[in-house]
Amino acid sequence: MQTYTTPLLRSSESLERQINNLVRNVDKKWYQTSDYYKLSLLYGFGEYLYLVHAIERRFGFVAIDRSRAGRRFNYRLNGLYRAVTSFRYFRWSDDEGSVADSAIPRRMLTAIGEVMASADPPGDQGCMLFTEFCIAHQQDAQFRRWFADLDNFLIGAESGSQYYWDRLIAAEANLRLLVRELDRTKVTSSRQGFQNLDKTVSREVRDLLEAELLKQNPGLGVKR
Repeated sequence: MQTYTTPLLRSSESLERQINNLVRNVDKKWYQTSDYYKLSLLYGFGEYLYLVHAIERRFGFVAIDRSRAGRRFNYRLNGLYRAVTSFRYFRWSDDEGSVADSAIPRRMLTAIGEVMASADPPGDQGCMLFTEFCIAHQQDAQFRRWFADLDNFLIGAESGSQYYWDRLIAAEANLRLLVRELDRTKVTSSRQGFQNLDKTVSREVRDLLEAELLKQNPGLGVKR
């Protein structure tokens, strides 16, 4: 796991900052109006999903859940998936159709992680660079299609659709948990509190997030 700790920490913290930037500046609609902003955010998700995919392939048959630390790491590694693919934070809602529509299919996130593997040089197991990603996204229609569900999700969140928006904030909070888990030496800003929980549309989602996340990290505050 030491092989993955530093890149995973860097990627998860970077993606959390990017989501926070979108949430804080949602009125500017940068994701829908700026090609650079869109590509940068898609790449942030892609890099994170690539690393999760690489870890799952490497440790798929290792019983990491046998230890408490292993269970905690596995739970936090999959926090973003729970937020954007499942009903976990929306079981209170009677509008199951809208909740389902706002979710990204889990396999499509896996597919993004797979296609983010660099093809230069052939056989390289690293994640593609941002320039390589931009070229592929511009020139390869099939490559763009792998990101279509994620793209629609981010457009829905930026447009203010209730379930999309709340899923995005739940994803950000879960990424913060992972950063805190990985950054044992506290060399990054992992001590900062959860941000934007007060911006959820649904009070139910906010209450669930606070109960779940603050129970695991009683010393980590909620920033207003």
